[in-house]
Amino acid sequence: MREKNICILTVVDSISATSMPVNEFVLYRQRNGYPYRQVLIVCCKDGDDKVVIPDSISTFYVGNDVKEFRSRLKEIKRECSSRGESLVCHLHGQKSALVFFRAARGLHLREHTLYTIHSTYSSRDLKYRLSSCACSLLARYANCVSHSAYAEYSPWVKRIKGDRMLAIQNGVDFNRIQDAISGLPKHYEVADIHKLVCVGRMIPIKNQQFLVKLMKHLPESQLILIGKEDERIKELARIEGVEDRVIMTGLIPRDEVFRQLNECGIYVSASLVEGMPVSVLEAMSLGLIPVLSNIAPHEEVAKECMFIHTTPLEDDAWVKAIKEYQKLIDGERRNLSAYIIKSIRERFSLETMHQRYNAIYNKLAE
Repeated sequence: MREKNICILTVVDSISATSMPVNEFVLYRQRNGYPYRQVLIVCCKDGDDKVVIPDSISTFYVGNDVKEFRSRLKEIKRECSSRGESLVCHLHGQKSALVFFRAARGLHLREHTLYTIHSTYSSRDLKYRLSSCACSLLARYANCVSHSAYAEYSPWVKRIKGDRMLAIQNGVDFNRIQDAISGLPKHYEVADIHKLVCVGRMIPIKNQQFLVKLMKHLPESQLILIGKEDERIKELARIEGVEDRVIMTGLIPRDEVFRQLNECGIYVSASLVEGMPVSVLEAMSLGLIPVLSNIAPHEEVAKECMFIHTTPLEDDAWVKAIKEYQKLIDGERRNLSAYIIKSIRERFSLETMHQRYNAIYNKLAE
């Protein structure tokens, strides 16, 4: 896979059961025997008991304490030097990246740093855009997780960075999903087309409130929201009179997420901002039919999968789209699900994603 002796330091804002930087990077490399030693620095003070980090991965919770962060960086550098390793730093969050660059001042780490932008750019506020640009310029390489996110990123940053500004599409860990649902009935045998599901943090840009309000117009449907519970969403469901049909699971282990998805028929995402929506790709790889807001990253997914379209954030349009899928007879629905599975598995492999990242790690190790 690579010739150099590399230690990858992953820096993240936080850890959760649905966190892509932890699941699809750190834990994926560990599970699949990638020949890197790994160190994880988390810019909060505690983890998530739903996520188990193996003892082989040194993990430090430093919060936003620049002094402690710097101390850890010096310690990691010394250990890498004693092992004859090249240290590569992969930064996955804008906030933690800013803390990293402050803590790493004078430690000669910038030339070994990759900053990944996990969200779209133009729809974020000015503070986010300025800090994202700063992180991209400070890192040796920066990359967006979809072609659409790259297309809308700051043109002057792309011009300055040239070929050190990249677009590496997110991928899906198909093997892990299959392991999680091994022994369960096939999706088409148990999926309930009236079960709508959405996975993700319950924050305004994910727009779960739109989905809750939509349930007034879908009296035969149930909405399952997987992620840390939000009292505002719960109260909204009560106000709208749909609390009996809006199920909030709270944070659950990742494998349990896949098992719950396997029993649902339609995946819904009304998100206002995404980078490349891994939860959408995971649901589609199981055969769920997606109904998605018409933001550019969703449209990028839809382009790769004939018969799938994005939908404007209007009640009538969403109700119509969902009801049309619910009207499909079993054979039609099964054929559509099979096509969706095939399209996603051909185009969004996590293995392919890592091959591109590994090439960058080797350059950073030089």
